[in-house]
Amino acid sequence: MISPIFERAILHINGEALLASVEQRISKKYAHKPLVIVTLKGTILSVSSEAKALGVTTSISLKEMKTLFPKVSIVIKEISDYAIYHKKIITLVSRYTQEIEESGSSSYFADITGMRTSLKMNYKEIASKVVADCKKELGFLLPISLSTSKVLAHLGSKATDVSIPYIVTRKNADSMLKKFFVEDIWNISSETTAYLN
Repeated sequence: MISPIFERAILHINGEALLASVEQRISKKYAHKPLVIVTLKGTILSVSSEAKALGVTTSISLKEMKTLFPKVSIVIKEISDYAIYHKKIITLVSRYTQEIEESGSSSYFADITGMRTSLKMNYKEIASKVVADCKKELGFLLPISLSTSKVLAHLGSKATDVSIPYIVTRKNADSMLKKFFVEDIWNISSETTAYLN
């Protein structure tokens, strides 16, 4: 659990699979199958959990994805087609804090520092409520992590089982970081990545 002496409590809601999850819910033929959502320009917007398990990420090109993962289904949409779901996430999280930041098209940070008193819940309980609200109101789960910084919360949401929030503390941060390559660590430049490697 995040200690009261920690200065910050940051939630990260990882929406990398959000748009694919929406499409899987709308079109039953994609349910539980590897799927990517792609823009008209060929940018990969979203990767389903099934496609992610195969190794597909939003950072690869569509051409590379088709070559490496020919069995992954592709749906062409624009981010604006899913605007209602982004609004739902913002509305949902704003019940717990007004300090919400969108990062990219599918990533959300929420600073819940100091909200324990007014919400009468500890930080882990707040994170668990956000998970439950996502399931109830969106119809599916999104990976959510809680930590003391954006970087650790962002990585934690990549490491979590979506049914529970992943709590990154000082005790487990080192073991979690060992699971990632340097280039997976958010906000590290390519030059720094090359140097560290």
